[in-house]
Amino acid sequence: MLLRIQPEESLRSFIARNFYVNRYSPLIAELKKDSNFAVSNYEIKKIGKAMGWLGCYGFNRLLHNHTYYPSKAFLHKDEDLSYSELAYIHSGTYELAATPSLFCPECVRDDIASLGFSYWRRKHHPGITVCAEHNVYLEAKCPFCLMPFSSKNHDLDVMWKGCKGLHLSHTPSRRNYKFTELKKARFFRDIFSFDSVISIEAARLALRERACERWPYLREKLVAAEQWHEFIDLLKDEFGDDWNLACGIYNDAIYGFALTLYDGFQDFLNHIKCYDYRLRKIESLWSTYATGEYLAVQYIREDYVHGVGHWSCTFSPKEISDARGDWYGRPVEYPCCNHAPSFYETRPLRADRVGSAPPGVPILARHPSEY
Repeated sequence: MLLRIQPEESLRSFIARNFYVNRYSPLIAELKKDSNFAVSNYEIKKIGKAMGWLGCYGFNRLLHNHTYYPSKAFLHKDEDLSYSELAYIHSGTYELAATPSLFCPECVRDDIASLGFSYWRRKHHPGITVCAEHNVYLEAKCPFCLMPFSSKNHDLDVMWKGCKGLHLSHTPSRRNYKFTELKKARFFRDIFSFDSVISIEAARLALRERACERWPYLREKLVAAEQWHEFIDLLKDEFGDDWNLACGIYNDAIYGFALTLYDGFQDFLNHIKCYDYRLRKIESLWSTYATGEYLAVQYIREDYVHGVGHWSCTFSPKEISDARGDWYGRPVEYPCCNHAPSFYETRPLRADRVGSAPPGVPILARHPSEY
């Protein structure tokens, strides 16, 4: 049996905390071994099964609440009906073990006062240097031996067993005086805690309008830029040092622009609502996963009442064939159900395996959010 996962706890922290308490459990030992390099989709499904968070819903629930994935899912394509696209049925890794973890001394002290123990938070991730709540620097090295918190040095169990007889709660806080670092931390904290996804197209339109207001002399070129990379190239020189600061966390230029052009997350969100006022709730996407390939993506929505999956596709056959320009995407005539041609025009029918079967859908007595 696993311990109760804490709010905002990273999956690496959850695995390490369980291993520290009960290292002789076969399940926990296997999770610890499998996550030595990174937390993968395989471990997420295994954790979800042990916790009773089943199916695609449970997988996405863990992915959203306990990894960095919301920074990717927050910007969503309008036609995407899933939360994590192909992640549920494909391989993927999150939270590399070699990447040093960070902690906030004030958060540790608050946790001990309220819970009696602390844990590693997913919002204290690489690229963020200060705590959004306490405005103190995050610590990436042990204050007692100066070793980074990673699998190759200090493992995460130092949070509970301490180092050289001292606990991490004894770490002195270092105050941050850089407003831009605090703004960055709060921006991504708000993304992680937001309950909806936004249209990536609406975000681009809002950013273009704000950029035109800031640099009126670029309006004509910005409006004429049809491709996103053209828009980026036009603004890189205008941002100067701000561009390097804003894009230091992720390669996604949208976040880089938003951090510089807006006062904060709420300002960014309010502007986006001018273009996309009906935001989709994140939880409404958790039961659906994508399958297929580009321009032929299909979606499976899991029905936990009947234990079946409902298939849908956002592209029509004509759109697919027109976009691809080859025979592969065009409608196919099957002799078994279309008008049967003459014997000489047909080929012998045979049963060919077209791919792996989709995951089974569990039947649940209650809505998956109640587990």
